[in-house]
Amino acid sequence: MNESQQDKILSVIGLKRHMVWPAPDYVVYDESKFLNYVASEYRDSERRQSDKFYRMFEITLLHNDSGLRIGYTTTESYDGETIEYKLIDIFIITLTKKRLEIVDIDFKQKLFFTTNKIIPYDEINRFIE
Repeated sequence: MNESQQDKILSVIGLKRHMVWPAPDYVVYDESKFLNYVASEYRDSERRQSDKFYRMFEITLLHNDSGLRIGYTTTESYDGETIEYKLIDIFIITLTKKRLEIVDIDFKQKLFFTTNKIIPYDEINRFIE
């Protein structure tokens, strides 16, 4: 998916490819629309240990309404005053636990488009495992 398509999808759900959280009392996105979690593969990885040194972290935001998942790296400034979010990935996980990259979404018809399949929202796993 190109950056223009990413921007289009993210703007509908109130996100951007690059976001900066300038202060603890500022809201960079509407947290009530998402579940924030750390994927188990990252949580248990050596990469996480080295990322701590650089004040980096990987998170996934699960969009409550659609089941869309958005992966970000976050980097905290050395003074702790800002957190920078950079997009890694936009994907879904089906009820059969298949992780699929998406190429488009029809939010009105509630459909995800992958490279070779159209998947309705009700076939999306909305649970964190």
